[in-house]
Amino acid sequence: MALPPAMGADLRDLLTALLRKTGKDFVIQQDVTGPVSLTLRDKTLDEILAHLCRIARPPIAVRSGAVITVVTEPAVAESPDAADRHAPEAASRAQDASPEFRGLRCR
Repeated sequence: MALPPAMGADLRDLLTALLRKTGKDFVIQQDVTGPVSLTLRDKTLDEILAHLCRIARPPIAVRSGAVITVVTEPAVAESPDAADRHAPEAASRAQDASPEFRGLRCR
């Protein structure tokens, strides 16, 4: 997927556009917002989400399942199974939390 340059784009809007392409239901926590700037070419959805997890402030985590959930890190810490599903590094959190996205390319 080639992501058009996003300079100062709202994180929530960007995630909404990306997650709609999965065809799955998703929920984005209210606190997931703020400007982000990035340009990515020929990346999988998993790679894009990993980059967004690393640059978002406050940090975010993407949890997958029947419904994809995007939360800020404090919300992840409150989850009883957060320690089992999320590694300390942001890139690891995104990859561990969204294994079914690996290799998926959005068009």
